[in-house]
Amino acid sequence: MRGDFVIVRGISGRGAIGRVWDADSHSILVTDEKGFARLMAGSQTVIPIGFRPEDVFTYDPKHANSLANVDWTKLLLWNKALSRPN
Repeated sequence: MRGDFVIVRGISGRGAIGRVWDADSHSILVTDEKGFARLMAGSQTVIPIGFRPEDVFTYDPKHANSLANVDWTKLLLWNKALSRPN
């Protein structure tokens, strides 16, 4: 969970890659790679951004190269992927 790479949908509809810091049923806190490393080191200067669960998707390298034109229907919601049995 913490540290998972994800693709997030911003308010403009554009995608971005991030790392999960924390999550509950209402929001998923995401930061970039540098912010994640600083948070893991104990820094309080980084504030992760909260996203709605319906805007956070499992990382898929096929879609990571075209973040400006992501077909969101082809991605799996991150919180749904967590609930799938292994």
